[in-house]
Amino acid sequence: VVMSGIYFLLLALCRKQWFLKLNPLLASLKLLVLFIMGFGFAFIRSPINQDDHIIHIHAPIEAYTAYIVQAPAEKAKSTQLQLAIQQVRVGGRWQRAAGQVLIYVSLDSSNNEFEYGQELLIHGQPKLIDGPKNEEEFDYKRFASFKGVYHQQFATSEKVVLTGAKHANDIIEKSLLARSWCEEVISKHIINARERAIALALIIGVKDDLSDDISNAYASAGA
Repeated sequence: VVMSGIYFLLLALCRKQWFLKLNPLLASLKLLVLFIMGFGFAFIRSPINQDDHIIHIHAPIEAYTAYIVQAPAEKAKSTQLQLAIQQVRVGGRWQRAAGQVLIYVSLDSSNNEFEYGQELLIHGQPKLIDGPKNEEEFDYKRFASFKGVYHQQFATSEKVVLTGAKHANDIIEKSLLARSWCEEVISKHIINARERAIALALIIGVKDDLSDDISNAYASAGA
């Protein structure tokens, strides 16, 4: 708020005749104010700066409740779910918590049909995403952090329970239905699997069928 006030004060002073002589200094000062405002906003909005973010919980997490915030993605051996955490159980007691986690549920053990907005009870501890093991490897940890995701977990269906509750935004839910329809149309008209996978990723953001090499190249481009 203070920085915003300073910025608008500088804009007002720009209209004063005597202040025009300080234009070079004023321009630099305005850029500095904008930089500080942007940095402060990014710092405040960063998920890991929230007091209740799970990255600040050092005791073992026994279980947690979370809801699906994106359409489930089918991988070769698992279903990938991006979840927003609501509560965690630590030392036998539940407490409010925040943070997002990627969970991979084994396909050979899951009988659940996951959908956007469903609330889940997951047993086990989410782990921090590992960084690259060599310099040439794609830094998926950094890429995921841009989306506010710092943790992941691999689980079987026995550790994932649907609670029956739902936390869905109507607009997002309808947009996902529209995306599903577009996916069917594209899949119908593009027969080649590789070309279809690239088209789905570029046009509607569905990356389920991308190979690891193409997916890494796609992610490296910032998509």
